[in-house]
Amino acid sequence: MSWLAICMMGILFTNTISCQGFSRVSIGKYTKAGFSKMCLHGKIAWNRLLICSAKMILKKFKISQGVLLIDDKNHERSKKTEKIHGVHKQKNKKTGGYSSGQNIILLYLVTPYFCLPISFLFYIPDPEISNWAREKILHKRLGKTEKFRSCPERSPNYPKKYELAIQLLEPVQNLSNPV
Repeated sequence: MSWLAICMMGILFTNTISCQGFSRVSIGKYTKAGFSKMCLHGKIAWNRLLICSAKMILKKFKISQGVLLIDDKNHERSKKTEKIHGVHKQKNKKTGGYSSGQNIILLYLVTPYFCLPISFLFYIPDPEISNWAREKILHKRLGKTEKFRSCPERSPNYPKKYELAIQLLEPVQNLSNPV
């Protein structure tokens, strides 16, 4: 219970889900490595925990109206990203170049009083389609006139962003019901 309380305090105080932030909030009681290991190897359903906590907040503050909002965010990461989930090459809007990063699809509940994060999923583009698009661009640059092969079928392991958004909405259908 105390570990979960530290995690919730870390989220509230740092406004992030960060092992480094949790470590600082715990004032040395827990280390960054310990939080990371617990999050990765623990049997905690983080999405379910967010949904249940949102239900409790709605019940406690008697909130009966709100709007669900779906948003996607690109988070740039460092150059060395082999161990980070969902990292892929993405367009940097500021510089016009490319960088390694994650694309996170977020579900928010927007009420007249506050906004709550409800759930999230990582978007990962299909590597076969990405390679096909790269080859097609190279084909055009080389000035080849013959027809390029058609786009491969999308793998069900790599859903599109709107499919992930639908997956996010499914568990919150009964959000207004008490816990």
